[in-house]
Amino acid sequence: MPAEAASASMRGTEAGAKNARRVARVLVGRRRRAAVLLLALAYVAAMLMLLLGGGAGMRAGGVDRVVAVATHRRASAPPGSLYRSHLVFERLLPDMRAFVSRTNPLVASHTKKTGKRWAPCRSKNLTQSELPPSNGFLIVEANGGLNQQRISICDAVVVARMLNATLVTPAFHVNSVWRDARAVRIAPFSNRLAHSVPSNIQALRCLANYEALRFSEPIRIVAENMVDRMMKRSTLAVGKYVSVHLRFEEDMVAFSCCKYDGGLKENIAMENARERSWRGKFHRPGRVINPEANRRNGRCPLTPLEVGMMLRGMGFDNTTSLYVASGKIYNAEKYMTSLRQLFPLLQTKETLATPEELAQFKVP
Repeated sequence: MPAEAASASMRGTEAGAKNARRVARVLVGRRRRAAVLLLALAYVAAMLMLLLGGGAGMRAGGVDRVVAVATHRRASAPPGSLYRSHLVFERLLPDMRAFVSRTNPLVASHTKKTGKRWAPCRSKNLTQSELPPSNGFLIVEANGGLNQQRISICDAVVVARMLNATLVTPAFHVNSVWRDARAVRIAPFSNRLAHSVPSNIQALRCLANYEALRFSEPIRIVAENMVDRMMKRSTLAVGKYVSVHLRFEEDMVAFSCCKYDGGLKENIAMENARERSWRGKFHRPGRVINPEANRRNGRCPLTPLEVGMMLRGMGFDNTTSLYVASGKIYNAEKYMTSLRQLFPLLQTKETLATPEELAQFKVP
């Protein structure tokens, strides 16, 4: 009996030790999970304080390390990955202001080569022939500005000819009455036809562009008035001026998925613009958005500042009259300031045309 008692006592001691070790492991595991949770909460809190502009106390701690890492990443980004034109502009502005072009490209004489004459891209001697039966209807939706729409219409005429189809007058929206079983609908339709087409096809496109299409009288009259006023204001260049289309509207910037110097606020604004216009297009499975790669590959729209520096690099100084033709510039108050510094003699349709002239084109 004493031996059995001793054996039982030993088994009890071993069981107690096992229980103690089990309890210890549970406690250690809980402490580890608690520590990981606390670290995660601390990280989230630090990032929130950073985004919301945390106080000086936070800046002295872990947030400074986060900022340092982000700064290091920006500094080590491959050349051309980040928008830095505004920094280049600030550094070169004093030199550009002091620079005076000796030979202004606007007033330099250009002599035509002897015997070289401009010739129309088509012959006026057109022959009429009976049209063959139509294969159906072609419906296109022209988008973009007036010039893009014009090109789209010319291309649509050619495509209809190649398909032997009846072209429906291009429009932004297609009425349900045109939902014909033999109708082909292309939307949007813009710059889709190659320029390297056979000569007879190119002649048809030229006919549509230079003979068939005409702007309405109100547009033509206002345009002629604006050109005359621009020439009169360009006295330093003997009536000559430079006209540019910036193509820096909000939809262009948003669609490019490029980042500029607007920080978090601009990123959120562009994301909202993409969602408003394209509803999930940029978040489809497998879609990868890489703003840095877009910039390296030259897929980012030029800012007004970059257009201005390019023109200055071509030799146009601050006495050049510049006409800016474009839609509503994205964040114009910010991005147009630098362009006006480079070209003080800048004009737009708002400065050339009267409010009464522009009022007739506003959508009610």
